[in-house]
Amino acid sequence: MAFMGGAWSRLLNDLQIAEWLESPVRAVIHPFRPSVPLVELADDILNRHLYRLHHHPGVQLPEELAWDEDPLGDRNWQMWHHSLLHVSYLAQAYEVTRCAAQIERAAAIVESWIGAFIHGGREHPMAWHDHAIAQRTLVLLEFAEAWRQYKREDVPFARRLLAALHHHGSLLTEPHIYRLRHNHGIEQDRALLELAILVPQWPESEAWRQLAWSRLLEQVRAAVSFEGAYFEHSPNYEGIVCVMLGQTRDFLAQHGRPHEEINHAIESLGERSHFRSGRTAHGRQSVIRSRIAAKNCWINFDATRATANTHCMH
Repeated sequence: MAFMGGAWSRLLNDLQIAEWLESPVRAVIHPFRPSVPLVELADDILNRHLYRLHHHPGVQLPEELAWDEDPLGDRNWQMWHHSLLHVSYLAQAYEVTRCAAQIERAAAIVESWIGAFIHGGREHPMAWHDHAIAQRTLVLLEFAEAWRQYKREDVPFARRLLAALHHHGSLLTEPHIYRLRHNHGIEQDRALLELAILVPQWPESEAWRQLAWSRLLEQVRAAVSFEGAYFEHSPNYEGIVCVMLGQTRDFLAQHGRPHEEINHAIESLGERSHFRSGRTAHGRQSVIRSRIAAKNCWINFDATRATANTHCMH
């Protein structure tokens, strides 16, 4: 999976990178909304080297991550580690606090992972897991938007980040990685779709957008009946998929690309999930009470986004 040869410099020239860096602030998908306040999670990483990934207990990790960590003997923890979930926490906290230490630590983790697995050719079973590829793409895009607001002039880092994102985009188009009729496939489609929209400078971006869009619609048609039944796994997955589609719908609308079929799928899932309440596998609150609530299926998470400028400790 290594990114070989001189391709780092061939993807985009300095003018295109500068254009991407200077483009207006844009809406991104925030795939992970933890139940613990974001600033608290960021403070734990910065000041205690304590990482709380998803539903797992917090573990202390060294300053320099080796990327073979497995403190809990748990493949799921490793998958979240390689999805860079900690980078998502730090990037979201930075958007609230504008604390430089948070975004700098996120950048250091991103640099470490890219250096090991893309530029350095390291291998790990969770690094290139189909779900981790999609989730990491979403996290890198979330981080990239926060980083652009912090340090727009850093062209060398932007070049490495964009090359890594391009590598992820290429992988997301591969049939042997894609999960057809599966919630992982939906995650892959929305990651590729967001990537193509947010980085239009690549010559492949429009083809990637069309591929992701056609696959996503096929996923929705195969997975959600007209009456709102979701055909995969357990009822809890209705909430997960409703959140994923709701976030994707909102992202598309914010970028001037609304779509009625996605809206109908969300409405149908929301209606079917009448008065269902609980935590999804991503820690999201999947409370969907009515058709009106289904229009905003991923219920308000602002309570998890701590208010600004109180916990930035250097």
